[in-house]
Amino acid sequence: MKYDHKPANIFLGLVSLFFVCIQSTQFAHAQEASRFIRFVPGVSDWNGELQTSIISFSDSLGTKLDLVSAVHLGDKEYYEQLNEEFRNKDIVLYELIAETGQGSISNSMQTGFSPISFIQKAMGSFLELSFQLEQIDYSPRNFIHADLNPSQLKKAMAVKDQNLFSTLITLAAAQSANGERTGASEITNNPLDFMSLLNALTSGDHINSLKYLVGEELGKAGGLRLTEGVENQIPILGGRNRAVINRLAEAISDSANQSIAIFYGAAHMPGIERSITEELGFERESQRWLPAWQIP
Repeated sequence: MKYDHKPANIFLGLVSLFFVCIQSTQFAHAQEASRFIRFVPGVSDWNGELQTSIISFSDSLGTKLDLVSAVHLGDKEYYEQLNEEFRNKDIVLYELIAETGQGSISNSMQTGFSPISFIQKAMGSFLELSFQLEQIDYSPRNFIHADLNPSQLKKAMAVKDQNLFSTLITLAAAQSANGERTGASEITNNPLDFMSLLNALTSGDHINSLKYLVGEELGKAGGLRLTEGVENQIPILGGRNRAVINRLAEAISDSANQSIAIFYGAAHMPGIERSITEELGFERESQRWLPAWQIP
């Protein structure tokens, strides 16, 4: 019997785009760093959890700050738990490349169709996961946009002479140079090859097996990070991180804001953590983990 490779090839291409555009851009390895996302294998085949962290910090004035890492696809219960976390915060600084103003979230969801949102929704549908923008409640008054808008991002990329292709080249060069320095081939090798996908697709439980493979790959981002120099070359990471740090500086200047959350994708968190500790004097206090994907 001849096996039809087309579904696996389509899925592999979709996964590759997902990692490029959303979460698992190629990071330089760091020996001692906070982890913001991880995958915990279960005791049986195709069983495990993709988890994201909430890391708590405080400054000398007693301001409490939580770095709430996110994945843009997850179980519905995961987003419900995040909604509950945010209800008790004075301010939640959130990411979204969108125009600001009343109704910006709903307008972005209805009219702001983009290739990235298409990839997110396609992956979510394939893996039976919910989409962050459809599950997180962005309507409360404590939610504050802390990101670039589309025109600002476009301008920042033009200043750096960056586009999607040049960004990928920059990342690939950084990954290659770091691999030569550290010999970390086990980190940069991608297990999502055709044979692993074939095993998943023929496992008899292709949804959970594919979800396991993707979750395992996303979890690797927890032990990897960009160097500061490379991050600053890439506005889609460094420029957006600077936007949230500027908003945070404004927030902490108001003594009424004693409990703050930064709600950003896990890929941004290493740079954000570096800025809040080195520039704003926050010190880490604790860390806890939330299950974003429970498989099965």
